[in-house]
Amino acid sequence: MFLRNLFSKKGFLNYIAITIIIIAGLLLVADLFFIPGRAITFDGHIHMATIAQFAAAIKELEIPVRWSNNFANYGLPLPIFAHQIPAYLGAFFEILVNNPVMSFNLTMLIGVIGSSVAFYLLLREYVDTAYALIGALIFNFAPYRIINIYIRGALPELFASMFLPIILIGIVKWFRDKKPYAIVICVLGITGLALTHPMLLFPSSLVFLPFVIYYNWPLNKNWLNLLKFGGVCLIAAGLASYYLLPLLLESKYFYIGQTQNLFVSHSFLNISNYFQEKWFYFLGHPGPRGDHIIFGLIESIILVIGFVIALLNFIKTRQVKLVQLLVFISLLLFFSTLPVSKALYENIFLLDNLQFSWRMIGLLLFIPPFLLVILFQKFIKNKKLGIVFGILALVVVLFYRVPQLYQKNSTVYDVSNYYFVHTNLHTKNLNTIWSDDSENYPVKTKQFEIVEGEGEVEPILLKNSKRHYQVKTNQELKMVDYTFYFPGWKVFANGEEILIEFQDPEHRGLITYQLPAGKYLVEVIYTNTKVRSLGYLLSVFSGGVLLGLVCLIRKKIKQKS
Repeated sequence: MFLRNLFSKKGFLNYIAITIIIIAGLLLVADLFFIPGRAITFDGHIHMATIAQFAAAIKELEIPVRWSNNFANYGLPLPIFAHQIPAYLGAFFEILVNNPVMSFNLTMLIGVIGSSVAFYLLLREYVDTAYALIGALIFNFAPYRIINIYIRGALPELFASMFLPIILIGIVKWFRDKKPYAIVICVLGITGLALTHPMLLFPSSLVFLPFVIYYNWPLNKNWLNLLKFGGVCLIAAGLASYYLLPLLLESKYFYIGQTQNLFVSHSFLNISNYFQEKWFYFLGHPGPRGDHIIFGLIESIILVIGFVIALLNFIKTRQVKLVQLLVFISLLLFFSTLPVSKALYENIFLLDNLQFSWRMIGLLLFIPPFLLVILFQKFIKNKKLGIVFGILALVVVLFYRVPQLYQKNSTVYDVSNYYFVHTNLHTKNLNTIWSDDSENYPVKTKQFEIVEGEGEVEPILLKNSKRHYQVKTNQELKMVDYTFYFPGWKVFANGEEILIEFQDPEHRGLITYQLPAGKYLVEVIYTNTKVRSLGYLLSVFSGGVLLGLVCLIRKKIKQKS
């Protein structure tokens, strides 16, 4: 079957197109690999440290990763808020290459290529191979993608961009083509998005829900399909619940969890951000390049042309077609980046956690190349002429964008600093509410210490989320484990749980405990809370539901064949 598809004309052209997209992806991130050290970005070093921490835990066979002992000085439950798929994939590369910077770069490369290929496959559902390739290449070099790579270092957001096309492919195959297996594609796409960047779940629904409604209009005849899609969303949420439940319910233990609204009110864009190709090379040397969010003049022109054509066509036919759908979605996303939408971010629960309104551009950037190739295929009857116009558009894009595919500044940073991080790179807002800023605590070379009384302590086991000590004392003593307490940490002395005094003013936020005179095997262990246990249970249950669904779908397909 593979060889037959490969040597067919359609299959061969697809493989050629995907090869070109892979080469374009390599070009987009090539500078990360060719320049020594790492690009100086806003968040890149944070994700590199996260990758190193996940890898360290996995090397100790701690799967899933629950704690990062060498992050923020005395450790934090970094996996509760870390973006799961990029962190685990990056950790896999880290185990192979033993270099957090290279692991970050490789993960970024996978995200770039994966998102472009996924978008190409989505376009192939609507247009010919050549047009789909042109659209995918224009998308590949969108300004916001360059900003995410070389200015923001926003690995999770860029990586998440592969899942929206996957969700849309599932919707098209399910509702338009009546393919039962597409249900699974939808589940996996939504789950992948949730585990990569949960902040983008609700904003992404502003794109994929209109597609669901479009293919099920009028709703009064297809309400059952909507219920089925709701069930798909529930299965996806269940699969990701091991991560989502603690993220939602245990964030209250961080300072950021005490904040009612995470939205940054000055993050709105102006019209000028859409109609310019202005790039800032330095925000201040050796700091990151200027954090100036632009959408792209070329992309904005395409949207304006698409709007005019969609409006005229609607006036003429009174029908909503794909072009009108894409324009509607673009207007919705465009509106959400402007100050006039401020009230929505302040009052809608899921939007107030988006943090920056300009994140919507990450979704909007799919629309211009989508619109362009749809319009080319619809209005240019001569396919060769359409391809020429498409190539000209791509050349213009490359003319403006290729000069931006460079770091402009980088630094050589000792990789050992990613394995032990003194500060909380996610800012002090992600310190626990019962601790001080992690920088205010001294760096300790030992995991434990006797702070009151005298005795002998012999470490037997020192791991990421587990320590065993042999303790001998002739008097009552107090010990401290240089670990920031978080729900789930427990201390056992000879198998009996003892009280943790994590609010001791002398050792604020640290695991401290008292032992009477005697000989003890002390175990300090990070365990699951009820919330985490429930999350794991729901994930396993949802996995079972998905497996049952796959078996049911396979049975139906066999019966039809």
